[in-house]
Amino acid sequence: MWLVAVVGPLSLVATACNDTQAAAPVNTLSISVPDTVGLTGLPEPLTLAPTLPPPASFEPLPTSSTSTTELPPPPTVPYTLTSGRVGLAVEGNRILMIGDSILASTAERFGGPMCTTMESYGWAVQIEAEEARHIEFADEVLDELLPEPDGDDSTPTTEPGDDTNDDPADNPADFDPDDFDAVMVMLGNNYRGDIEDFEAQYDALLRRLTPRPVVVFTVTEDEPIKAEVNDVIRGFGNEFDNVLVVDWAEISGDAPDELLGADDLHLSNLGRDRLSLFSVAALGPTNVDDPDCLESVFTDDSGG
Repeated sequence: MWLVAVVGPLSLVATACNDTQAAAPVNTLSISVPDTVGLTGLPEPLTLAPTLPPPASFEPLPTSSTSTTELPPPPTVPYTLTSGRVGLAVEGNRILMIGDSILASTAERFGGPMCTTMESYGWAVQIEAEEARHIEFADEVLDELLPEPDGDDSTPTTEPGDDTNDDPADNPADFDPDDFDAVMVMLGNNYRGDIEDFEAQYDALLRRLTPRPVVVFTVTEDEPIKAEVNDVIRGFGNEFDNVLVVDWAEISGDAPDELLGADDLHLSNLGRDRLSLFSVAALGPTNVDDPDCLESVFTDDSGG
């Protein structure tokens, strides 16, 4: 079976269970995921929810990064994510997923299972993913779907001892609950080799999305250079209080013959099912009674 381990307060890491695996960290919870999930075209909801771990707190494990970029501290958020239960941190159920061809293959236009899986847990998901997209594609999507509010000339005033500030991440009133409640990002598969630029753009993206919960995915290491991409992505899980990391690099690396295609990067049918399952496991269930597959805006799969 697969083990989904919650590492640190915000990092969801999946590893295969076998006799030679190193001992799991002490601060680890796990849920069982069947080896054969067969999610595509499921007529019935999944039954993963009852096995999701209860809320708990953990100390983050150390991470490393090949980047030398010095970035300011991340903004704070007006809530706490516990054990990857995004459904506990939001009032709505609208999820925006941003990615490249890997995520696009799970969309309905390719017969993918993501919508079915998400709907079975109550989520309304909108998948915005196109072939051969880089990290800056996320800003293109957000400019269209979540444009930043226009600034005004007013300047908040503070008195000594007043905790009020003009950082929208510290003021939940500045977050419009009628837009997407959480965002999921899987970018980095088309890495161009400049780790400092990648980290800076990814960091800016996460700050832009704050205070929403953000689920980010590591990428399959089909070439050694992708390891530095994953170091950066994993690091964000410890740096940002609103970021949860799903370690797809570990999941796909443990079963490449089953989950990946001939190029060792794109997904097999089982890989698409597995990615969908781990995505919904990261979110957990929601109590909102209006699940749906929202229409995609970005559907150019020409590789431009």
